[in-house]
Amino acid sequence: MTARVLGSYRELKPYWLDKIASRDKQKLKESIDKILTGDFQRVIMAHGTIVEDNAKQQLSARYRWLLD
Repeated sequence: MTARVLGSYRELKPYWLDKIASRDKQKLKESIDKILTGDFQRVIMAHGTIVEDNAKQQLSARYRWLLD
């Protein structure tokens, strides 16, 4: 239910709260950078969505607002 309210149900995208509520955006950026250096082919979201097509590229694109 929370994922639906926050607009990320069944989609690979960060909660809008990430943009406004992250106290330390530098730490968040470092965490996302670290994840993106890994070798992975899929992303399994906590709410059940499994992304198997271009997962790393999709994850990077969703956090572009933070990584640029």
